[in-house]
Amino acid sequence: MGSTLGFYEKVYRQKIITLNHDLNNDYLMRYVCAHELGHAVLHADANTPFLRKNTLFSTDRIECEANFFATQLLLYDKVLEDYETKFDVLRESGIPYEMERFL
Repeated sequence: MGSTLGFYEKVYRQKIITLNHDLNNDYLMRYVCAHELGHAVLHADANTPFLRKNTLFSTDRIECEANFFATQLLLYDKVLEDYETKFDVLRESGIPYEMERFL
């Protein structure tokens, strides 16, 4: 899959999330899966563009919505006040620092 981290597609009413098997970081794999799950929930009928490292910075509406979904899902049980900075909670949760804007 090269630089493609993952993607979501819907084929014959079946929702499919594909992750790059070369992802060697469990945190990145969780984030990519949560991002693609966001597409499956929020954009169920759209086959989304491939998530590449550079799309983490995307300003495209559906990519931003999936990033927001993933960040909120992975921070669901966190109390942000327990952390000194936003980056501390992102680091501990394995969320890319670029998602700081969604806190």
